[in-house]
Amino acid sequence: MSEMNEPIFMEQAEYLDYLKNQVKEKNPELAATPVAQLNMYQMNKDLVKGLKKMNNMDVNRALEKVVDWFNPKETHYALLNHEHHYFTIFEVSETDIDGNVQSFVHEVKDILTNYYGDNDIRAIDVDTNGAIEIWAMWDGEPTVAYLFPYSQGVVYY
Repeated sequence: MSEMNEPIFMEQAEYLDYLKNQVKEKNPELAATPVAQLNMYQMNKDLVKGLKKMNNMDVNRALEKVVDWFNPKETHYALLNHEHHYFTIFEVSETDIDGNVQSFVHEVKDILTNYYGDNDIRAIDVDTNGAIEIWAMWDGEPTVAYLFPYSQGVVYY
């Protein structure tokens, strides 16, 4: 048997390098494109597509996590969606300086269900970094926003 017919065994990383080099040799323009890559964000988007729209009761139950997460010492919170360049800043009013959590949750729910994206919320959870992760649909595609304390981002002058 000649050397050409011998099987070649490679680790996954070696195989991906091999494929990349083959592409470079045959079509240099495609060399910049990853051969097989799926990032965590895309995986989450695919999972969220399969979730159904949360009804009013689902949203209320999910926002109970926000009640537990809320810190009454914070004066500002931000809701940020990087992909769509969307943000909302929440500020505790002077009449509510102690941070009334029910008022805050009411306002967050109003924004999410009436003004944010397609008004189609799919999931609300506390993420590993301590922010509230909110998956929703926007122009028919899944997207994520984060709700987090923003007091340190406010400059008073």
